[in-house]
Amino acid sequence: MLSGILFTDPAPGALLAQSPSAYRVVFDVPVAEFSVGFTDVVIDRVESDGSTTRAFDEANLPYPTLEENGTTLVFTLNTSLQPGHYRIVLAGESMLSAEDGTPLGPLDGLDQPLSEFTIARPGATFADAQDLGTVGPQTVNARGSLDLEANPAEVKLYRFTLAPGHFWRLGLSATAQREGSDLNAAITLFDASGRVLASNDVGRPDAPADPFLFRGLAPGVYFVGVSGSGNLAGQGGGYDPITGLAGDADAQPGGSFLLEMVADEADLPGAVTDFRVNHSDALDPTPTGFTLRFSNRLDLGSSGEEVFQNSSAGLEVVDRAGTTWPIAATAYDEAQGTLRFLFRDRLPKGKYTIRLSASNPLMDLAGHSPTSRGMPQGVLATFAVGPDARARGADGKLAFSWAVAKANRGGKPDASDGSTPTEDLGALTPDLAAEGIARGATLEPGGSVVYRFVSLYREFYRVALNAQGGAVTVEILGGPTDLTSAFDASSEAQDHTFLADLAPGEYFLKITATGDRPATFRADMKSPDLSWDSLMANGLGQGPALGLRLVSSDSPTSFASNVVGSSVLMVAPIAVAPAGPTAGPLAPGAFSTDGFDPSPGPGTGLSPDTSVVASPQPSTYTYTMNAGQAGFGSPLDVTQSLIGQPDAEADSVAAVGPETVGNSVALASVGGIPAQARAVRSNRPRPSFTTNKNPEKPEMPGEQGAEAQGSAEAPPAEGGDPEASGMS
Repeated sequence: MLSGILFTDPAPGALLAQSPSAYRVVFDVPVAEFSVGFTDVVIDRVESDGSTTRAFDEANLPYPTLEENGTTLVFTLNTSLQPGHYRIVLAGESMLSAEDGTPLGPLDGLDQPLSEFTIARPGATFADAQDLGTVGPQTVNARGSLDLEANPAEVKLYRFTLAPGHFWRLGLSATAQREGSDLNAAITLFDASGRVLASNDVGRPDAPADPFLFRGLAPGVYFVGVSGSGNLAGQGGGYDPITGLAGDADAQPGGSFLLEMVADEADLPGAVTDFRVNHSDALDPTPTGFTLRFSNRLDLGSSGEEVFQNSSAGLEVVDRAGTTWPIAATAYDEAQGTLRFLFRDRLPKGKYTIRLSASNPLMDLAGHSPTSRGMPQGVLATFAVGPDARARGADGKLAFSWAVAKANRGGKPDASDGSTPTEDLGALTPDLAAEGIARGATLEPGGSVVYRFVSLYREFYRVALNAQGGAVTVEILGGPTDLTSAFDASSEAQDHTFLADLAPGEYFLKITATGDRPATFRADMKSPDLSWDSLMANGLGQGPALGLRLVSSDSPTSFASNVVGSSVLMVAPIAVAPAGPTAGPLAPGAFSTDGFDPSPGPGTGLSPDTSVVASPQPSTYTYTMNAGQAGFGSPLDVTQSLIGQPDAEADSVAAVGPETVGNSVALASVGGIPAQARAVRSNRPRPSFTTNKNPEKPEMPGEQGAEAQGSAEAPPAEGGDPEASGMS
């Protein structure tokens, strides 16, 4: 505002439902009446491209008057202003002056903007809403159309009711693109008072112009508006059905749409229906992550980045000392309601709790945070990491047999393989992969060194080699194809870099001196920091949006894909008083693990070092035994014939025993696995290494886990009925 001018009416930024009858400018000094003219203060129309034109021509200029206070100029309009954006301007040619003769117009002769305001197009109000009646589990449809080229701010409003007696999960979708319409729609949900509850103008991946939203609602009256994209109530430039102001929207293609609405009872939150601790490194007893399956669809967002952020921030893994261990979501199966996570770093021995984040907990489509049967509020599962008792060298490094590994990969070992220096780098956790691993050695001609590692997620690994001396060949063996790069190092150091696109799995970095001189090398391998790209693109499904409220009841086909399973030898049931369900989202800090101890209970005979997994199955805990520690009375000789052995699949079990044979056996039934997959084969050879190269046959979900945990003494009932088999 110019010095000397106090304010204008309409005020700066005003949004008007109709044209004003006059506009005013108030000065801080009395204005000389003789200096007032028709063109001292004018109105310009501002176009969408920023250009301006005078709103009135000489034939219909507003009539100016000076009010008795001597400081307020009033310009009365002869014709109304049309909807649009306007600017009040002190004209450069103005001859206005104060009573003492001081000029009030611009001294440089240029127009001086005073304020801007908008006159909205006449818009719809809630009184115009079409009543759709009561919405419940049966889908309610309403067809309509928007002519956004003729009226970019056009809106269709609908009124509906949610019946008393339940808390409801409402689903809304505006289908246009799927039906061949050119409309790029937006939807907004209002409560009975007109307050905006939610809005969206983005659809599913295969129909981004068909928006949808879900919301948990109490019984009552609500409204929904369908508009063009970008015209969202409650946002800048959006429409307001309370005042009848239309949105400040640009012309865009319009068309027909189908509004679909459905409301399902959502009085109670969903629950964790399956929990698995994943071991992606078959040679390492320490878990690399975990997978959760939920009974309800979670509200994680509509893009891979949103899913990654919401999932990774929605849970916390906390040890007994209260330290939080970072995790990263790496797989999302929308149809099955499963989320897979990696520990960003290796976990030390200890007991851990998986709980909802206090600041941003996971929520379902109704706004409830999931529960886990038998767990305290906010806790989804517990598990423990046992000691790593593998033999290490004096330098703390792990070795492995390259001859055995080569044979497992289908190769024919030769005499030198047994003496080839090796090191097992283990699982490259996200933080370790981002930090990078460096190794170096001097090789005699023909000599090799092999480094074993496990990739936990698909990523491009950068391998940099600094070599001196003779020629060197670098091989990355494993995965769908082997990668080979050869470098002819001169007497001076040379740096060579290549990228390797590695899927999850076991790999071997082999470096060989192929020249006639010794070769000294340093190899650095690292990958970018884990990002949402690692979340599989097909985790976000396609199809009608209202189908999101349903979770498949089939056994999840990808629950443990690319995951080598935990080593389960035996299972013992322990009764737990189930915790009551919690309706609605958890308040920050509302949950606690005080008094909750996942340690083996008294009388179980379990060793304190036993690895423990808390099962979400009703009233049970699942205890996972370390190899060589049965824990039921006398130690178990693992060389004896066992009913099941550790294998390469994530395990999920539900206790149905116990039954003891010589004080050493507990019965279990494999949870969540079809009856036809629950085969039992004892004395099955345990592979020393696993690889995803040339699998003999695809395995059914949980097939190996079934073999590891089933019992010939407790076959499933006919048809696989869990109750008939005694499953709790």
